[in-house]
Amino acid sequence: MGFPYACNQGIDISSTDNDIFLLNNDAYLFHNSLFWLKMGLYSASNIGAVGPVTNCAVNNQMVLPITSSFDFCYEYALKCNIPHLHPYEDKIFLVGFALLIKRKALNEIGLLDTFFSPGQFEDDDYGIRLKSAGYRVILCHNSFVYHIGNGGNPEGRWNDASFLNRQKFKSKWGFDLLYYNYSRYEVIKKISDTADKSIKVLEVGYALGATLQRIQYLWPNSEIFGIEYNDKIVKIANNILTT
Repeated sequence: MGFPYACNQGIDISSTDNDIFLLNNDAYLFHNSLFWLKMGLYSASNIGAVGPVTNCAVNNQMVLPITSSFDFCYEYALKCNIPHLHPYEDKIFLVGFALLIKRKALNEIGLLDTFFSPGQFEDDDYGIRLKSAGYRVILCHNSFVYHIGNGGNPEGRWNDASFLNRQKFKSKWGFDLLYYNYSRYEVIKKISDTADKSIKVLEVGYALGATLQRIQYLWPNSEIFGIEYNDKIVKIANNILTT
């Protein structure tokens, strides 16, 4: 039946007092991976879900090459899964290979949408739903989880599902996520590394705010502002900009 169905089955039989941790069968937790995700989830009341950095994922969650060996990732995790000064980065969505969801948020917005079975874009959809409900979605840079990728599925089949579900997402929300979620690194590179830590940034046509969110992570004391003409996007993005 696919990934969303399977996740929902697990959620349905779980204790109603517990948060939910979705973990792919090709993902591996290291020491303190889950601990720092839990710390991130409860670092603020308006955080609805958190996810880790990894060696294999989209959405700029990769901090190591996909070719990195398990042993190399293990050694990296020993240095990564420790306290960081600024560990949290606001995201629009998080890849569902390792996703910790706060029970309060799940009770409010519901289960994964099986419209996207067998898989792909159900995690994107869940992030947008969390954002629309006023929750933050956080990438925890102090939690590393190893991920093989593809979950044993033939690559061609997964690519076909991704193409189809991209269209499903557009039909549900009225916009193409891959366009509006694009982080413009060519703009970010124009900000000097020696720039004032309290910089103010206004982006005209900020879409869902991916570029501004990245800037705010890189310069934690920055103030971010955006102008966007697409009304559908603005209704969601109002809950994305955190300044």
